[in-house]
Amino acid sequence: MFAGFGLLLAILKQLNIPLMMLAGAVIGIVVGTITDILINLYKKHKGNDSNNNE
Repeated sequence: MFAGFGLLLAILKQLNIPLMMLAGAVIGIVVGTITDILINLYKKHKGNDSNNNE
């Protein structure tokens, strides 16, 4: 049991850096997507106010 636990810890240590890189990439994509959506909504809202009130 302890040998299996040690092996699991070794595997997790090996995967630690790629997992953190993956997490960072996912967070970056999510933040970038949200920022793009907010900018697009702001531009549409600004454009609609001057053109037509919907």
